[in-house]
Amino acid sequence: MKKSLAVIIIALIMSSSCATHKQKKGFGRQPVEDISTDKAIALFPIKQNGEWGYIDRQGRVAIEPRFDDARGFSEGMAAIAVSDNGKMKWGYINPNGRIVIELEFDAAYSFSEGLALIVLDGEHGYINSQGQIVIEPQFGLSQSFSDGLALVTTHPTRLGPIVLNESRTFFIDKQGQRLGDNIYDDGRSFSEGLASVSIGSKWGCIDKTGKVAFEAKFDWVERFSEGFAAVKVRNSSGERWGYIDKNGQTVVRPQYRAAGEFSEGLAPIQIGDKWGYIDKAGNKIIDTKFRYAGRFSEGRAKVMDDYGNYGFIDSSGYFVVNPDFFPLVDDFSQGMALIRLTSREQPFDTKYGYIEASGKYVWFPTN
Repeated sequence: MKKSLAVIIIALIMSSSCATHKQKKGFGRQPVEDISTDKAIALFPIKQNGEWGYIDRQGRVAIEPRFDDARGFSEGMAAIAVSDNGKMKWGYINPNGRIVIELEFDAAYSFSEGLALIVLDGEHGYINSQGQIVIEPQFGLSQSFSDGLALVTTHPTRLGPIVLNESRTFFIDKQGQRLGDNIYDDGRSFSEGLASVSIGSKWGCIDKTGKVAFEAKFDWVERFSEGFAAVKVRNSSGERWGYIDKNGQTVVRPQYRAAGEFSEGLAPIQIGDKWGYIDKAGNKIIDTKFRYAGRFSEGRAKVMDDYGNYGFIDSSGYFVVNPDFFPLVDDFSQGMALIRLTSREQPFDTKYGYIEASGKYVWFPTN
């Protein structure tokens, strides 16, 4: 039984890690929460004795653990939660640990471009840095703002069992005004001035005015990064991934089983069951020898070995942090990487810690 649980955990990790090429049809991904998104505030969430607090870069406790959940700092604040009669209530603290936006939300995410996505009574809306609601909670699944726009979806309207209007997906600006008249079946947040959207089963891109940048002709289009976007096409060989530029022109032909975004000049790709890295000309720079490979951040990329353990490599493909971590690690941010550790014998007993660039612990894993 213990062995089977460990196998399940590894399978879940791989399905999550490889989500780039196994996304189901539906609304785009929820906002990603970095361990610390605020370069001016180097505080990182830790869990100790079941409660969350924050440490600094040296591993010293800066905000005593007293919260039931916590996110990274962004734009001077961090979202934290406290249980109120069994129900989590979210608000925001400043770097001194003082609550600056009251705990009154059902969920709260990091600030982005001056606004934060929150959930109230099951509806998504947006607040400003004073905690004032600037876009009323009224949406279903929604994204944080990026390039001045956010992807939102409305709820379907019903009359008993009859659906009068299907849910609609579109972009809004910071005043809550809709961008253009188009309704999309799915989409991704804006990145580098473009957003990938789908109408029917095909994907293309729009610009920040809502105009079509290039037609929907791909089976999936990822977010743009460093001028390129990974795309999926179906051909006689099955599903294959390649890369396009901002004109929708192919720059690396579809040939991979999976592909991730470019970062620091390299992108992870999968050939067969192994992952490696290519450059923007499509040249293989790091051989396909890993069970999984992530994006580069601060000169390091997380990779998984054949035993399901994570470590970090440099841009030459050599391990700079040995694969000793199971089951999950985050990218490096401000010189630190969050580690989630479990044992294969107790896969649901998760401990959280941090390592610095050499792999040395800054905060030894605790729960």
